Amino acid sequence: MTRIRVAALLTVGLWWAGMPGAGEAASKYNACGLLTAAELKAAVNASVDKMDERDVVIPNGPYQGETMSTCTWLLGTTSATLNVIRGPRTAEQKARGLAGFRRLEAALVQKGWTVEPGKVPGADCNTYKPPASESGARPFASCVMQSKELAFWLGVGGGVSLTPQQVKALGDKIAGRLA
Repeated sequence: MTRIRVAALLTVGLWWAGMPGAGEAASKYNACGLLTAAELKAAVNASVDKMDERDVVIPNGPYQGETMSTCTWLLGTTSATLNVIRGPRTAEQKARGLAGFRRLEAALVQKGWTVEPGKVPGADCNTYKPPASESGARPFASCVMQSKELAFWLGVGGGVSLTPQQVKALGDKIAGRLA
């Protein structure tokens, strides 16, 4: 698994209240059906080579027992990952999730990464750039959004690094398709 995918999965895992590990479950949110290959190709100028969809059951925390759907698309040297889960129902759930997200960002900064806020209305978006000392790490941008009582995280990076605004534009397409 590439470092960008590891960082993406860790980010969303921590965003959802720092929950360790997960087990597989039946498909729920159809994450791979929320973006088309044509939309991804237009965004990163590469075709989808591989797509992997899976659902995990959250083992503990405020989302214990709930399902998170994940899709990862590989587009040449670029990858995109989408995670979808029920949105926070309380201010406490939202605060715990965002606190976990900020802890991961702080850990990346301690390792020399640069985290730049995207300042995009309607989403929590950032750009992540690795230090030169991490030769295999690649920059990426991600956005956390909510729509129709669901929350999702979309991260894109690797060979092509999109701006937070470009990731948000893809996120808007996802938001419009959520059931």
